[in-house]
Amino acid sequence: MDLTFKTEQRQTANQSLIHKVQLLQMNRQDLLAYLEEQSMENPLLEIDDAIYQYMPANVTEDNWIERLKDTRKTVADELMRQVRMEEHSHLEMRVMEEIILSLDENGFFQEGTGRIAERCKVKEQFANDCWQKIKDLEPEGIGAADLKECLLIQLEKKKDRDQIAEEIVKNHLELLAKNHVAVIAKKVGCSEARAREACQLIQTLQPKPANQISASAEHVGYILPDFIIDREEEAYIRKKMREAGEVIRMVQSRQDTLKKVMREIVAYQKGFFTEGQKALKKLSMKEIAQTLGIHESTVSRAVNGKYFQCEWGVFAVKYLFAKGISKKQPVSEAVKTRIKELVREEDKKKPLSDQKLQQILTKEGYKISRRTVAKYRMQMNIKDASGRKNLS
Repeated sequence: MDLTFKTEQRQTANQSLIHKVQLLQMNRQDLLAYLEEQSMENPLLEIDDAIYQYMPANVTEDNWIERLKDTRKTVADELMRQVRMEEHSHLEMRVMEEIILSLDENGFFQEGTGRIAERCKVKEQFANDCWQKIKDLEPEGIGAADLKECLLIQLEKKKDRDQIAEEIVKNHLELLAKNHVAVIAKKVGCSEARAREACQLIQTLQPKPANQISASAEHVGYILPDFIIDREEEAYIRKKMREAGEVIRMVQSRQDTLKKVMREIVAYQKGFFTEGQKALKKLSMKEIAQTLGIHESTVSRAVNGKYFQCEWGVFAVKYLFAKGISKKQPVSEAVKTRIKELVREEDKKKPLSDQKLQQILTKEGYKISRRTVAKYRMQMNIKDASGRKNLS
């Protein structure tokens, strides 16, 4: 038994380490995609879109019951009570609960089954079938997509259906709101008295079905539970809390590592940010790793695929690891690379002269002479401006 426990503990530790390594390697876009996926699978996690940081949904070991109570309002409680009275599969219950929790303050479902299906990982038709079951609950009209559907549901469930009233709801609600009974009568082809009768019937309907549940909850003589929890639900929530905590810890660890590595690189290459590429110094990942007391592979993962923006433009973090130069020597390889880029992007009918290349490079932070530009150009077997000119 002790051996089994140690093996499971080691496996858990290894999985956690793998996850940390994977997160560290992710760039910003990959990380956000990963976090979006995690938030869809775990209701206790959410992404703060305003700052693109991952945040816990204010859930702790002590307040998860209070959070559950806050999210399941009286309307949701009553509707879930009705759902539990019928026989449904576990997946149907989950989708129906998601729909119920998505109802707005009036009791309307405006989000659409497509997003519910995506969150619950089911087909949209399955989510739509669950939605139809919600619309069969009491009070009549609950779960409708909008006011029109809400009123139609109530009219259709009446023992003696009124076709005139249904047509008014379908096509003339704006006229009804303005009390233009005569115009409505003409539109539907009936007498004004008949139109008025239909309008009066519509006005007896409940335009905000959620209000009926709220009102009844205030006046009933018995207590309606704020939430219903069995052992399975409690275990599920605690499991998701542990998973949420682990994700948050790993993301925070990733951020801390990235900041620590980047701060050290920036401190070493301070001259680059004040004077430009000419001040870039020789630097290796091994040096950063030794300074920080971490493994070189950790530095490699931290900088791989990551970019930074400064006064000189946007660069890959790896660019700051210059090789094969002395601390006082200009970065010739960087200059050559930039010359290649400028030549590649130039107008071939008006190619850049060595003087023009020198001016551009100086503006970008390279203090370099025209003669040096010509020397680097020839070392790369690039023809001069006249040789590169396209005469066609």
